[in-house]
Amino acid sequence: MGKLKKTEAAWLAAAAAALALAVAVRLFSAASAAQIDFSPADRSASVWAEASPELPYERAAGQDININSADAEALTLLPGIGEALAGRIIRYREENGGFSDISEILSVNGIGQATFDKIKDYITAEDMP
Repeated sequence: MGKLKKTEAAWLAAAAAALALAVAVRLFSAASAAQIDFSPADRSASVWAEASPELPYERAAGQDININSADAEALTLLPGIGEALAGRIIRYREENGGFSDISEILSVNGIGQATFDKIKDYITAEDMP
């Protein structure tokens, strides 16, 4: 193999530098991602104290969320329930006089069987205060 021209050597050096940079970024990202805490900001042990395999946070035994009285913030503690769905749950109960049973939450637009299966063990439909 012959000697490289200056432009070929420059391109080869640039490609090697780009590859080294890409590998370094990937390694740094993987290492720093392991150190980032993605847990919710305020899901305190005073409310959630018992670990659950379904939830990324903890809850106290018997501390189910009453879908007839919970505010939007409490509803967003449930897996798969964000601000939009929490708002729809509240709107549904206001328009329909509350939930008579937890399965009635399936009537809320955006809550299907998969979401219900994630939250059914963590909600109640007790009478409104």
